[in-house]
Amino acid sequence: MMEEQESSSSSSYEDAQDNDDSQKGRRYGVVSDFLARLEHFTWANYTFPMSTGGLALLLAEQTQGFTFTGLQTIGKVVYIFDLIAFTLVTTAIIYRFVKFPGTLKASISHPTEALFLGTSTLSVASIIAGIARYGIPACGPWLITAYRVLFWIYFLITFGIAVGQYSLLFTSPLLKIQDMTPAWDLPIFPFMLSGTVASSGAALQPPNEAVPMIVAGLTAQGLGMCVSIMMYVRINASYVRRMIQWGFPSPNSRPGMFIAVGPPSFTGLAIIGLANDFPRYYDYFGPDAVTVQVLRVLATATSIFLWSLSLWFFCISVVANLAVRKQLTFHLNWYAYVFPNVGFTITTIAIGKNLHSRGVMGVGSAMTLMLIAMWIFVFIHHIKAIINREVLFEAIILAIAPSVSSLCLHQPPSPIWSPSGSYPMPIAITESRPSQVTFLVPANSTGPCQLVVDFPYGYPVTSTGSDLVYVTALDGPAEGALVGALRFRPDSTTVFVNSFACRGVMAYSLSIAQGVGEVRFDQTPDAGMFMEVGDCY
Repeated sequence: MMEEQESSSSSSYEDAQDNDDSQKGRRYGVVSDFLARLEHFTWANYTFPMSTGGLALLLAEQTQGFTFTGLQTIGKVVYIFDLIAFTLVTTAIIYRFVKFPGTLKASISHPTEALFLGTSTLSVASIIAGIARYGIPACGPWLITAYRVLFWIYFLITFGIAVGQYSLLFTSPLLKIQDMTPAWDLPIFPFMLSGTVASSGAALQPPNEAVPMIVAGLTAQGLGMCVSIMMYVRINASYVRRMIQWGFPSPNSRPGMFIAVGPPSFTGLAIIGLANDFPRYYDYFGPDAVTVQVLRVLATATSIFLWSLSLWFFCISVVANLAVRKQLTFHLNWYAYVFPNVGFTITTIAIGKNLHSRGVMGVGSAMTLMLIAMWIFVFIHHIKAIINREVLFEAIILAIAPSVSSLCLHQPPSPIWSPSGSYPMPIAITESRPSQVTFLVPANSTGPCQLVVDFPYGYPVTSTGSDLVYVTALDGPAEGALVGALRFRPDSTTVFVNSFACRGVMAYSLSIAQGVGEVRFDQTPDAGMFMEVGDCY
C-alpha cells in the first residue's frame, strides 16, 4: 500500500512538472512569436500615443469650457497612460532596430520612408504640452523652467528635421516631382506643433520668457501652415480632382481623410492660445490693455476663419466614412479619427470661451464625449487586430513565394494574375481601363520594399495623349492611397515610386491621371516595374 501511494505521488508530481514545463513552453512560444512580429513594427504605431496624448490635453480642466469634480483626475490618468504607451512603443521600435539589423538604416536613411520619422516627435509634442496641464500645477517652479527648456529643445530639433528632410526631398535623385505623395508634408508637422506647445505653457512663464516663446510658436505655426498650403496646392488639387472623377477613396483609406482637419484646427488653436497668453504690462505696440484686446479680436476672427475649413473637411470625411462603415477593417490610420479631431474640438471650445458662448462651449463638450467614445472604440479594435494578427503580421505565401534572404532582390511582378500567365506581360493603361501589377515578396524579407520603374534605353513603350500615370496601392497599410505618379520613359533611368513595409502580396493599380490617354508596354523580368526588396541603395 505504501509503495502504491509513493508511486501514485511520484506519478502526480511528474505529471504536474510536465504540465508546468508545457505551460512554460507555451508562454515562451507566445512571447517569442510576438517578439518576432515586432520586425513589422513601424513608425505608424506612434499614432497610438499621439492620439492618447491629444485626448489627455482635451480632458484637462483648463481646456474644457464646463468642468466637474474629478475631471482633472481623469485627465491625469489618461496622461499617465499616454506616457506608458509612448514608452512601450519606443521600446518596441528600438527592439526592432536592434534585433533585426538593417531596419534602422532603412527607416531613417531612405528618402521617403524617413519622412514618417516625424510621427514620433508629434507624440512628444502632446507629452510636453501635457506637462503644462498636469505637471506644473502639481509641482514646484522648477517644472516651469524645465518646460521652457523642453520647448526650445523641441523647437530646434523639429526645425532641424524639417530642414534636413526637405533638403533630402529637394536634392535626392530618387525623388522627382511626379513621385510626390502627401507624405512629403510630414516633416513640417512636428515643427508646426511648436505653436501648440507654446500656447499650452506660455501663460505659466515669466513675462520676459513668455514673449520669446509666443513669437517662436507663432513663427513655427505660420511656417507650418504656409508649407502645408504650398504642399496642398500640389497634393490636394489632385486629391479633390480624383474624388470628382472617381469618387471617394477606397473604404480602408477613408479614415485618413480626417488628417486634413488637423492643420487648420491646430493653427487656429495656437493663434487663440498665443494671443490669450500675451503678457500684460508689455507695451510693445502701445497701451497693454488695447494691445491685448486687439490681439484677441484678430486671433478669434482668424481662428473662426480656419475653423470653418476644418468643419468642411470634417463633414466630408464623416459622410465618406459612414457610407462604407460596414466595409471598414482595422488599420492604424483609424487613429486619424481621433488626433486631428482633438485640435478641431479644442479650437471649438477656445472660440466659445473667447466669444463667451455657452452654446459653442457645449458643442465642444459634446464633441469631447464623442472623441472619448471613438478613442475607446479604436483602441479595442487595435487590441483585437494585434491578437488576430491583422497588424504586426505579414502573411507568408510558401506555395508561390520561396523563402529567400537577399541584400537586394530585384523582383518583377508575378505573371500569375496576368491574362498571358507568363512573360512578357502586356500592360495596357487607358483612361477607361486601369491596369494592375502584383508582386510576390519572398518570406523573411527584412525590407524595405521599394517600387521602381526601370526600362533599358530605347525599350518599346507606346504612349498617346495624356500619359501621366497614377499608382494606387490596392492592399496593405496604404490601401487605396495614391502612392506615386510618373511617366514611363525608356531612358535607362531607374524611377523611384515609393517605399513600403514588405508584405507577402503587394498589388498596385495603374491609371491615367487625367484626360484621354494610353500607355502600353510589355513587362519582362528585365524591363518595366519592379519591387526592390532590401537595402538596394
